[in-house]
Amino acid sequence: MNWTAVLEIFKKDIQETTRNRYVFLSVSVLPIIIIVENLFAVIQLIGQPSGVSELNQILPVTSLIVLLIPSVVTALLASTSVVIEKNNRSLEPLLASPITDAELLLGKCLAAFVPAMVVSYGTLAVLIGAIDALTIGALGYALLPTPSMAYQVALIPLVGLLGTFISLLVSTKIKDVRAAQQVSTFAVLPILAFAAFISGIYAVDPLYQIMAIIILAVAVVFMARVTIRRFSRESILISWS
Repeated sequence: MNWTAVLEIFKKDIQETTRNRYVFLSVSVLPIIIIVENLFAVIQLIGQPSGVSELNQILPVTSLIVLLIPSVVTALLASTSVVIEKNNRSLEPLLASPITDAELLLGKCLAAFVPAMVVSYGTLAVLIGAIDALTIGALGYALLPTPSMAYQVALIPLVGLLGTFISLLVSTKIKDVRAAQQVSTFAVLPILAFAAFISGIYAVDPLYQIMAIIILAVAVVFMARVTIRRFSRESILISWS
């Protein structure tokens, strides 16, 4: 594995992302919406008599909502990875280079996965800090983090990786940027549904949480193998010519 080549692909894709205003703004909007909506809900509930009990009910959901970020961000970034390069006519020279398929895919996966992790954990940290600042000032103690949040924190990288591989595979098959993003977003919805279902029963039996993590980890490995096997630079060049 030539890690220098992987790093170069990673840097190049990150630069493409920052130059693409549509993708960059799309990645930025969701965390802002999640933070603002949750803080607004907390501010409203703090002043109510039953506010504390209601907060204890919605805060686990808050951490679950953060799982939207790695799935959506990876869908936006990875799904357009190959499409944008094809439209910019920079894909053919890259595919013709001595870089191996594994190095190319790893560089592109990291370019979607790393920003998704930064945005996801950054959003979660801002939420915890801001909500605790509000509750300490109003109630005298912090409500976050809750024990159940450990499960969502563990799911973030798994959801991100699975979304990355699915979206990257979609990006090699679809020629239109927006179509690739829509298909990728739709494809990762079952992942969120599965995570939400398990999260909804965490209080019944934590064993389900462990099972969910194992299942998602197996799904990540499976999807990675499928993406690598389905990726063929020759077929991409022929089908996109």
